[in-house]
Amino acid sequence: MRRSGEEAHVTAHRFRAKLYAVGVNRCVDVPPEISEALGFETHIRVKGRVGDEPYRSNLAPRGSGMHRLFVHSDIWRKLGVDVGDAVEVEIERDEQEWELTIPPDLAEAMPEGSEALEAFQALTVPNRKRFIDRIEETKTPATRKRRIEQGVQLLVERLRGSRRG
Repeated sequence: MRRSGEEAHVTAHRFRAKLYAVGVNRCVDVPPEISEALGFETHIRVKGRVGDEPYRSNLAPRGSGMHRLFVHSDIWRKLGVDVGDAVEVEIERDEQEWELTIPPDLAEAMPEGSEALEAFQALTVPNRKRFIDRIEETKTPATRKRRIEQGVQLLVERLRGSRRG
């Protein structure tokens, strides 16, 4: 725990690694010494760069205390790299709270005190982002409305199921 006024010492870790596929996703293995330096939690929030592109994500466990970093498709495509190509990576722990803006129409469907909002807030930040992104990527108002309704219904069902179980 830091004392008031004390600066946090953040270490950026740099490495070069080859992209490989896990299903349709692309990722790189984090070197063992960097996994060890970052800690042995299962999912570690990090920020940094892949190539010249800024990046925020979670390191995912790959067993034996090691981690992998999934590289978003927009980044590896923008860099013009794919499976087998090496990329420069710089990562450090991300201690900042990740802020998400809930679109007004979604906020309206999840009023304060509702089961839907309670279930939404129980999601991890990356899952909240995916939930919002699925709504934001719609092309028509009708599809957007339908996705909000279906999403809110799923959130409520999930919450009720967890209370039973």
